[in-house]
Amino acid sequence: MCDGGRGVECGRLDVPIDWAMPDDPRRASVAFAVHRATGERRSTYTFNPGGPGGSGVGTLGTWLTGAPYGPWAALPPAILRHYDVVAWDPRGVGESTPSLEDCDGTAAYGELPQAGPVDWRAVATTYAASMSEALADCLAAKPNLAPYLGTRYVIRDLDALRAALGVERWTYHDVSYGTTVGLAYARQYPDRVRALVFDGVATTNQTQLQQASTILPARSRAMSSNSAAMVDSWHSSSRSSSRVSTRSAYWCFVTTSQRAGSASARSTGRSSSSTR
Repeated sequence: MCDGGRGVECGRLDVPIDWAMPDDPRRASVAFAVHRATGERRSTYTFNPGGPGGSGVGTLGTWLTGAPYGPWAALPPAILRHYDVVAWDPRGVGESTPSLEDCDGTAAYGELPQAGPVDWRAVATTYAASMSEALADCLAAKPNLAPYLGTRYVIRDLDALRAALGVERWTYHDVSYGTTVGLAYARQYPDRVRALVFDGVATTNQTQLQQASTILPARSRAMSSNSAAMVDSWHSSSRSSSRVSTRSAYWCFVTTSQRAGSASARSTGRSSSSTR
């Protein structure tokens, strides 16, 4: 939830529920939060934490402070010093409206053996069939909302937010499903992206069954170690590696922006902010 603390500006952007019919009286609102650069501003950084269903506004506190994980999870001080950080909730998620309620996204995996080999093809087939049924039920229950929550609508909202905040080009960081949004946005608006970081790229040309067949065994392997020492070692090395690679990417942003120069931020368009 955006509470306006830590110098964060909270706002909502009014957008059409259907971008093909901008005069449709049905409306949506995109919740966003802005943390202004504490020093000389060079660019604007935004992110999508994935999911689908991840809340950018809800993740902003971690980017600013590292809580609850630790300082390693926060953005580097140079980013906070030189970049406006914009968090946003995709339509249907978090504080954005309309909200998608009464839809059960829980998927079944079937019976897994207590020990021994796992027939991952069977598990993935059960999962994909269960998820497909849940999605079909949700679509049937929300025919006036569910069809307008896809990626093509999300990227239109994101570009409307860019225009409303007066951002020339995004510096965009995305995770998991967020990479699908980032790729779609960059394809649609290539001149409105300054830099992209894709973290944990989602394969967009796979069916749900193909994705489940790949992801479920990998997730199981990552969690199957019985040795606490091995788990601790893996987490430690992963955090260290993630810190190094991510910080290197961010420093690349900073270096590039120094050559490119800076642009001033401004607030325009049909948006409202709790602090100006």
